[in-house]
Amino acid sequence: MPVHGGHLAHGLLLCLAWALLFPSGAVTPRFWKARWPTTWLKFHKILNLSAVALTLIGVVVQIVATQRDGSPHFAHTHAILGLTLTVAVVLQPVYGYLRPPKKTSPGRRAQLPVRVQSPSTKRVAWKWSHMLIGYGMIGIGVFQLISGIRLSWGLESLYGVYGGLFGLAMLWGLVGFMLAPKASAKAAEDAPPSRVGIMAN
Repeated sequence: MPVHGGHLAHGLLLCLAWALLFPSGAVTPRFWKARWPTTWLKFHKILNLSAVALTLIGVVVQIVATQRDGSPHFAHTHAILGLTLTVAVVLQPVYGYLRPPKKTSPGRRAQLPVRVQSPSTKRVAWKWSHMLIGYGMIGIGVFQLISGIRLSWGLESLYGVYGGLFGLAMLWGLVGFMLAPKASAKAAEDAPPSRVGIMAN
């Protein structure tokens, strides 16, 4: 179909959301948690909620553009899958908010910092499902990019935009990975001596 400003804006907004913000948010817990043990979650939320906002704006822009063209709404796989993905991406932060608390025995809870408490089975199941759902949606986003460009004429440049933004997201993860060992070493140096170490001395 012919391309006008609405289609281009839709593509650019979703490239920004799905090639940069969502992947950056996804790799933040994995590669920045050791470096920023108290602030990584804030960055994770900001990146992902910003991506959700851009996704919703991009969908509205496309609906308006489709209406202007006089074309039927949600008449092909790209549109139907896009609507499904939009619903899922709105529900994913809600699922994140429902994160189960960590759980330890009552006698030890007050003695242990939160970061060393043993996670409950529910917490582990939530963590893996939340992560896999997020990665799965990013994968579907790649398919959506390809199918969306194939539906339009003249948007092939978005392949390069997507690749460049995705590269920045991977660079964000790489920097976190490179800085994490330094953070871990510093944490080990700053940690108080263990009871075993005190007894040995």
